[in-house]
Amino acid sequence: DAGVTEVDVGAADVRAPSSVDALRAAGLTVAPSAADVDAAAACARLLADHLEGESLGRPLVTAKAALSLDGRMAADDGRSAWLTGPGARAHGHALRARSEAVMIGVGTALADDPHLTVRDAEGRSPLRVVLDRTLRLPASAALVRTAREVPTLVFHGEGASPSAHAALHEAGVALHTVGSSDGAGLDLATCLATLRRFGVVRLLVEGGATLLRALFARRFVDAVSFAYAPLVLGGEGRHTLGGLGFGGAMADGARLEGVSIHTFGADVVVEGSLPSPWRSSCSPA
Repeated sequence: DAGVTEVDVGAADVRAPSSVDALRAAGLTVAPSAADVDAAAACARLLADHLEGESLGRPLVTAKAALSLDGRMAADDGRSAWLTGPGARAHGHALRARSEAVMIGVGTALADDPHLTVRDAEGRSPLRVVLDRTLRLPASAALVRTAREVPTLVFHGEGASPSAHAALHEAGVALHTVGSSDGAGLDLATCLATLRRFGVVRLLVEGGATLLRALFARRFVDAVSFAYAPLVLGGEGRHTLGGLGFGGAMADGARLEGVSIHTFGADVVVEGSLPSPWRSSCSPA
């Protein structure tokens, strides 16, 4: 109706493989860009994350953590602000800006009261996601107070408090019920598959240690961005990434690919992708 007569297709639509036939049936000329090698390669690069997410059935997950030299993500009281300096934090904000969603567990939300917005980098703030099985997130939390300004989603269990649910809903928080995994935490596969259906291609997970350990144990991590501060915290080691749940031998480890190292003052950020055979697709229970 708009007068379009020709469509140049850069890549097939994996969700609608018959779309080209539909266009042709409507009388349009469809010219595949595959004949133009440079254009086809550019389209493939643009769609790479989307297509990989389609094959995995979940968003591509980047695990982000700030760590002390002895592997601590937080002090014994649970607080993690601020392990690293402003340069490394700005780099983390750039990662947020390149993600459709950022996720934390409720323990991190209660300990740090974060905003999870993009402030020290260019770009918009992503959807903010909290895993909170029993809805402990208070109405006074920064994530709740700003929920009408920045979209915020809370995954919770079936037995969560109705009054807490009503308070969060009234504040503008979106809520989604998820079953438990093995009677314990929320089922991560269902959470990730749901985010994928909501259009999340890239998910940045910023903690805490319990959530990151669970994602590594299920092999739902595709890339890491670990910032190391020149600090030794000591303590009992509750807030560490130890016990990831896969192997213990050198051969069982997941060696990063495409590693890059960035320095910000005295902080060092190590980034890379987990090997494809190591990563798991998402099959919700």
